[in-house]
Amino acid sequence: MRITVTRTGVMLDRLCFDVLGTDAGGVVEATLDINPGLAELLAANGHELPLGHTLTLPEPEALRPVDRTIKLWD
Repeated sequence: MRITVTRTGVMLDRLCFDVLGTDAGGVVEATLDINPGLAELLAANGHELPLGHTLTLPEPEALRPVDRTIKLWD
């Protein structure tokens, strides 16, 4: 899934959450894996995606399931 950043101040984990509904289960790591050079770009820009940058997000069905946490006490 191709996404173009249309506002300033967007961070990768927030973009994953907004588009895919989660930032868990390796979503951020999978995004970095399928976008060569993205980690370096983020490091150079204070961890924000540059306006107008296009990147590929993993397909939701390709994500690994997340184990649910069970609380024994409140």
